[in-house]
Amino acid sequence: MSSSEVALERRQAGGLFLKPHSASSSCCFYAFGRRMSLKPRVVDFDATWRDIQGTIRGVITLDNIPRKIWNDRFSDIYSLCVAHPESLADRLYAETKQFLIDHVARLLNKVQDDGDVHLIRNYYFYWSQYSKGAGFLHSLYLYPNQQHIKVQKMSDAEMIYGSSDSNGGEQMEIGELALEVWRAGMIAPLGSTLVKLLLEAIDQDRAQHTTNVPIAAVKGTILSFVDVQGYKKKGQLQLYQELFEQPFLNASGEHYKRDAARLLEERNVSLYMEKVIGKIDEELQRARKFLHQSSLQKVTQRCETHMVAEHLSFLYSECMNMVQGERKKDLSNMYNLLKSVPNALNVLVDTVLDHIKTQGLAAIGNLQGENIHISFVENLLTVYRKYRQQIQEVFNADQNFMGALDKACSSVINHRPNMGKSPCRSPELLAKYCDTLLKKSSKGISESEVEEKLSQSITIFKYIDDKDVFQKFYSRMLAKRLIHQLTQSMDAEEAMINRLKQACGYEFTSKLHRMFTDMSVSSDLNNKFNVFLKKDNIELGINFGIYVLQAGAWPLGQAVVTPFALPQQLEKSVQKFEAFYHEHFNGRKLTWLHHLCLAELRIGYLKRPYVVTVQTFQMAILLLFETVDSLTCNEIRETLQLNVDQFQRHAVSLVDSKILLADTEELMPETILRLNMEYSNKRTRFRITAAIQKESPQEVEHTMNSVEEDRKLYLQAAIVRIMKSRKVLKHNALIQEVCAQSKVSFAPSIPMIKKCIEALIDKQYLERTPHSSEDPSSYIQEKISALQIKKRPLRKKRPHEEDDHKPPGLFDVVAFATAEEYRLEELIAGLKRQNLYEPKHVDNNLDVVHAVAKYQVGDEPRELFFFREGTVVMWNVTELESSNVLSFLRTFEQDSYSERLSQSEAELMNYKYLEQGKPLLSPAGEIVIPPSDNILEKYTFSNAMALSVKLGIWEASLERYIDTIEFVTEDLKYGKKIKMSQEEVLRKHGELFALRHVINLSSDLLDTPDFYWDRDQLEILYSQICTYFSISRRTRVINEKINHCVELIELLSSHLSDKHHIRLEWMIIILIMVEVGFEIIHYIDRFMH
Repeated sequence: MSSSEVALERRQAGGLFLKPHSASSSCCFYAFGRRMSLKPRVVDFDATWRDIQGTIRGVITLDNIPRKIWNDRFSDIYSLCVAHPESLADRLYAETKQFLIDHVARLLNKVQDDGDVHLIRNYYFYWSQYSKGAGFLHSLYLYPNQQHIKVQKMSDAEMIYGSSDSNGGEQMEIGELALEVWRAGMIAPLGSTLVKLLLEAIDQDRAQHTTNVPIAAVKGTILSFVDVQGYKKKGQLQLYQELFEQPFLNASGEHYKRDAARLLEERNVSLYMEKVIGKIDEELQRARKFLHQSSLQKVTQRCETHMVAEHLSFLYSECMNMVQGERKKDLSNMYNLLKSVPNALNVLVDTVLDHIKTQGLAAIGNLQGENIHISFVENLLTVYRKYRQQIQEVFNADQNFMGALDKACSSVINHRPNMGKSPCRSPELLAKYCDTLLKKSSKGISESEVEEKLSQSITIFKYIDDKDVFQKFYSRMLAKRLIHQLTQSMDAEEAMINRLKQACGYEFTSKLHRMFTDMSVSSDLNNKFNVFLKKDNIELGINFGIYVLQAGAWPLGQAVVTPFALPQQLEKSVQKFEAFYHEHFNGRKLTWLHHLCLAELRIGYLKRPYVVTVQTFQMAILLLFETVDSLTCNEIRETLQLNVDQFQRHAVSLVDSKILLADTEELMPETILRLNMEYSNKRTRFRITAAIQKESPQEVEHTMNSVEEDRKLYLQAAIVRIMKSRKVLKHNALIQEVCAQSKVSFAPSIPMIKKCIEALIDKQYLERTPHSSEDPSSYIQEKISALQIKKRPLRKKRPHEEDDHKPPGLFDVVAFATAEEYRLEELIAGLKRQNLYEPKHVDNNLDVVHAVAKYQVGDEPRELFFFREGTVVMWNVTELESSNVLSFLRTFEQDSYSERLSQSEAELMNYKYLEQGKPLLSPAGEIVIPPSDNILEKYTFSNAMALSVKLGIWEASLERYIDTIEFVTEDLKYGKKIKMSQEEVLRKHGELFALRHVINLSSDLLDTPDFYWDRDQLEILYSQICTYFSISRRTRVINEKINHCVELIELLSSHLSDKHHIRLEWMIIILIMVEVGFEIIHYIDRFMH
């Protein structure tokens, strides 16, 4: 065989059909080894059609067709298509179509013969026969399908851009024609009856009743609605969806509602969730059994809508108990039900967050004793591991819950006791925990266990906000370990520093690395010093080793250098080393830290020799007894020039260790100390550890003060870096960038940043923009000129990282402006559909919607105020929920603002309840309202906040406008050509007047709203909050800016008009000169002739 392949399919009693695998454009066909004539000839259509009609009747009914007859009919169809003198293909097509119509009409009568009882069974039987026969008929008409039937095929571009899938009167391929005839002749008249019977059959299956309709017949009938349009390139499921799927979903929805109502009567949330999950699985299995796969997701969604989304309040009612009781199975069921419903997980996430926070605070709340740092870290790690595992098991490690775990851990670890008045001790305690693990004194712990515990401690470290505090404490403890040689393993020390570097970057650990470098450099320096001594034949008489430490790397600068007279035995060593050091390093100054030095003394006056390790001051005290056996305390102190505190601490340690004996219990100036000639110890080498003083509260306080100073320097450096790159920056933008750069090490407070800015202005690193001395809100780098930037008051933004440190009873209220206007009527309908908030009206005369959350998270209600002017104010709403509300609002906004603009201009305040008295705005900027019947007070504060954020949006719009005309001032300043046309100037003029109109005529900025005229107390509150946000002054400033811009635009308009007039004048002059020239030419011409 060549150009067209054929394959055989055996049916019934040895009959054969041709089934094509591929098609070719060649006009040569073969049938079972016999060559078919391709020469056109005259054909008797009626006689040939009678033969073809008999064959296609057998094909469409799946009768036995002998091989010879099939081959002959294939040749006959070809002959009709190439008949002479004209092709009979169109007539063949018309007759075939009419035959199929008549055949389907006869089948329709057969299907209806037995009535509705067997309608589905009969329909499925004849559909199965007809659809297979249509496929074979398509093969029989292979040649006309390929060569004569015109098919309007859609291109890829038409499918992408939505061209209609219509045949437009063109002929269809025979297989497609057969399916279309079945749709029109069978499905169209029986569709509604079939769907009714199919829904009844599925309902019987739900009720687990026996039915006389086979499952295969039900599914085959349903799928026939898809298969009958399977030839289409687009909209293959349209008939299925319109005829069956939508009625099925509607009927199923009613069934789900009835089931939900029945289950709700039991009032058992756990049982309800189990039954609903079982119902969803059951419906999904039923959908797989009967429906097309495209309906599976829709069935699940419809079930979840009616059995979950419409009953969220009922599910939330047990949410708190489930979380507190840690009922894993119930929580897993709730998660599986809520995760598919938009925004439904928010309440569960918030409840889990609060529970983890409560458990974490309880785990570290009442810790006491010397090992508080160990209990603190290990208790926190226990809580973290427990709930991380629980989230992985119960919530499938959902990112919402992982985020809640992170927020809860951050809140607990950065918790400030005493209602936020006491500092957070987490950095200090974590540093002590690491110090305990890295010291030699950690007994009973293997190196692998130490490594594991240190690795886990990084988990706590990542949640600490004040990482610079941890760094300060850790570096001081590391210094003591290195200097006093108390570190257990240098490898473990370096591994810990590398972990810190991975978490915070190289800059965070640079000083720690330099400390290690100093230790190795000091070792080399000692070797060089010993070579120097040998070279000059100098004998010191003692073994002398030093650590030269960089003052900027080691946290020793805060230690006060104690007055001390060196013993004679050390003077030579110190002098020689200073000479050696200054010879090698010019310009460096050595400061001896004697209080950190150690010495080994050999005691030889006792019965057995001992080697004791002591601190330098202890060594100096003992060396005084080389020539005498007893001295008074006053003599020792004056000889060594020690202050009272240092002497007391070190002398007492020697007395306590029994090396020295005192004749009084308390050391007084007259107390005599003498050597204990009877001293004995089991060990020949020992250390007097009392000399190493434990960290005192004063040292902790000194460390915190040092951190504060370092922060100020860090912030000032960050501000200078930012201003050098940005040149000109507004106050709020500068604060935001400083916060972003500082968050790696600590969370700076706004007042501290403000103080640093003022300090840099005093030092003339920065200056305010011109004319901004009254209320600065933008800065420029010194000696850099710039266009004046808008002056806006510092307003408190939404610092989410500080929310967890609020004292109890203090809540947030935040306002956003997201659009020019809200469609409130549609918004109310949307809130009702969402079923998460209950919309109400504050007053019938106000364009504002008040919405209250239907479910509770804690005791404080969550409320929203939607203003038609495109602003929303949220009371006691979390960051996650506020983000969801803003996303929900996008549907109902008109002329939306960008999300970045809305967030940057948001306003945040705190509010609390008063026990007695009138509502007010406290001097600290906190809203104080009554605990009940406070809807009007909340509306009043919300109204003023909404006005402030809207004004902020208009200020930002004016800023963008000013940026677009900034180049004009530069061009005017340097006398350059104006690059604006008359049309652009006119448009700019229109923008200014539009902004002025909305500010002064369409808003309440210039007057108090009518609502407050007969409500004096509320008017006072409204005025207070407007004053707090400086609305009147800001309105005045923005109007002054607009006036300035109007003057500039009018100047440009006048300049362009003058240029236009001058151009016209020059054109007139030129025309006059041309006319004069012509007159001169005419005069010369007359004169010449």
